[in-house]
Amino acid sequence: MALKGQSFVLMAIIFSSIMILLAVNLNFHTFHDDGSTIRDFYNQGLSQMPGIFNQALEENSSTQNAKQSLYSYNRYLDRETQTRGLDYNTVNIFLLPEKGKLTVINYQDRSETIRVDGDINFEEEVLGKQYYTKDFGSGEVEITVSLEDTGVSESFNASSPRIFTYMQMSSSSENWVNHEVK
Repeated sequence: MALKGQSFVLMAIIFSSIMILLAVNLNFHTFHDDGSTIRDFYNQGLSQMPGIFNQALEENSSTQNAKQSLYSYNRYLDRETQTRGLDYNTVNIFLLPEKGKLTVINYQDRSETIRVDGDINFEEEVLGKQYYTKDFGSGEVEITVSLEDTGVSESFNASSPRIFTYMQMSSSSENWVNHEVK
């Protein structure tokens, strides 16, 4: 009789252990992010940046309004990436040719050396989470923007408001980096 009781207890322990392992394994696969959700979030964040910029200009075509809207959106993306355990870095450079203004927003934890060549020429180190505005004569400009510390460069023409965005999101195992001009 005692042997039957011991066998029953042993079988119950083995069965419980198997059930716990299955539950943990199922839970891991159900909630484990394979990167596609984060990649989608990254792509959405990058693709919405020009819309945020254009909407800010529609509301009020000032450099200050565009800068505040982009900075707020970057702050939102930064908070969201932190909740996902990611690092977030971005640089926005926008031109308002009719106002003769070029503005750099460095939303990184580190400084970035910005070099602009072409119809506008300057090199400036912009500290992390800071911005820099450069005045130039109004009108169409052809420039090459280089993020010296990041190693990104892009040439473009600006006869109307344009935005250049460099964005990076990274985790301990993956890194998403891209830039675009709109």
